[in-house]
Amino acid sequence: MGIEYSAWGNNSFILLVVLFVLLVIVGNNYPTGGDYGYGT
Repeated sequence: MGIEYSAWGNNSFILLVVLFVLLVIVGNNYPTGGDYGYGT
C-alpha cells in the first residue's frame, strides 16, 4: 500500500509540474499570460 501511495504521489507531482510548465509556456506565447506575470 505504501508503494502505491508513493507512486500516486509521484504521478500527482509530475502532473502538477507539467501543468505549471504549460501555464508558463502559454503565458510566454500569449498576451493574456502577462496577467499572471509570466509573459512580458
